[in-house]
Amino acid sequence: MLIRFMVSNFLSFNSEQEFSMNTGKTRQYEDRVAETNDLSLLKFATLYGANASGKSNFVKAIDFSKNIIADGIDDMSYEDMHYKLDPKNIEKSTKFEYEIKIKNNYYAFGFNVDLKNKIILNEWLVEIAPKGDRLIYERSVEDNYYRHDLEFDQEATRAKFEFLLEDANNIENTLLITEINRRKNNPESFRIFENIFTWFDDKLEVIYPDSVMHEMTKIFKNRDINLVKLLKYFDTGIENFELRESSLEEISKYLPKPLFNNIKNDIMDTKKDINLEHEGEGIKIAGLGILRLQDHFYEIDVREETVVKEILFNHNKNKDITFTFGEESDGTRRLIELLNVIHGDNKDKIFIIDELDRSLHPQMTIKFVETFLKIAKRKDTQLIITTHESNLMDLKILRRDEIWFVERDHKSDESKLYSLEEFKVHNTKKVVNDYLIGRYGAVPIFKDFESYVGD
Repeated sequence: MLIRFMVSNFLSFNSEQEFSMNTGKTRQYEDRVAETNDLSLLKFATLYGANASGKSNFVKAIDFSKNIIADGIDDMSYEDMHYKLDPKNIEKSTKFEYEIKIKNNYYAFGFNVDLKNKIILNEWLVEIAPKGDRLIYERSVEDNYYRHDLEFDQEATRAKFEFLLEDANNIENTLLITEINRRKNNPESFRIFENIFTWFDDKLEVIYPDSVMHEMTKIFKNRDINLVKLLKYFDTGIENFELRESSLEEISKYLPKPLFNNIKNDIMDTKKDINLEHEGEGIKIAGLGILRLQDHFYEIDVREETVVKEILFNHNKNKDITFTFGEESDGTRRLIELLNVIHGDNKDKIFIIDELDRSLHPQMTIKFVETFLKIAKRKDTQLIITTHESNLMDLKILRRDEIWFVERDHKSDESKLYSLEEFKVHNTKKVVNDYLIGRYGAVPIFKDFESYVGD
């Protein structure tokens, strides 16, 4: 689970900003809080802010740092991603730090990166404990320095780890935990680094308005009857879905020939469940044999022979009348693409959704969040969203500490993060009214019309 996230000198974030999933003083809805012996964590948070306030930049900061951890910095596009309004910042480091919970252990993992020169400057991993924090390792590429506080059963294992630490300082664009994960047959004492890497690579999922969730494919492949119940629950008009026989030739009708040939080659070269990604012209392939085009969904199975089926939807009892994915409304398609957040096997998953309310009716957005909050009572999963849907800002639905704001400072133009918990607000208060009149900030500030048109 995510405890805290800190970022500085990235896009609109200049000075270090902190976002926290720690609970505040409020005692509302305690049954949906993850409790341990010494920590209480929220399972939901929403970020509000005006356009250009930095909400999406917050999501990008998490996504960007996750990608550095997964792949290193050299393969990424990051030009001009520092805080550009201060010219000096191009020479300054960009910092990302996470505090996370894995099983019953707590860790702080962070790193500084020189975006201009594609260099990891330093990184650190600390175990957080009530009796005192313990440094696991730290290293500095700048100073060619490293140290650790790990115990090993064998001297050979210690020597191997120290060699990796020293060797990592010669690889300027990759983090140590990334390098360890790339190597096979690591000793058991390296498991902590693999667990940290897996948390970022597998448990933390960032979803943009045009994203296709990898794990969503399972709910169709498993023919889950509860999926139909959920679609009815959200009043989509869908009564059922089916998988109808199709073919690669059928798919070719909807794609430019060069693009189809590339996808076909990838499919034919794959001898297990497809786990590919392609982007271009509204086309995505996303995990476990699902091909999503702009207007069509296909299941593709290549384990023995290539079998293609299109996912179609029924809107009444007559199963002969079906609708393609593209014939569904924008809101229904958006909902289908997000169903795994509330329907999948998401133990210990952390979902970050940018613009949850994109294409959704206001009541649908609220119902989606309410449904997640009910389900989250039974498992340790977290959902963090950005939204403009002010009707969700209701203390009958959310806790004070679940409501966050992102505001652009009108003097420096940098983004600031803060929680409603910082304001003395009673649980009976209609906070949305105060928010819309600017009492908490994070709303647009418009100039007089005359300043635009002149006298």
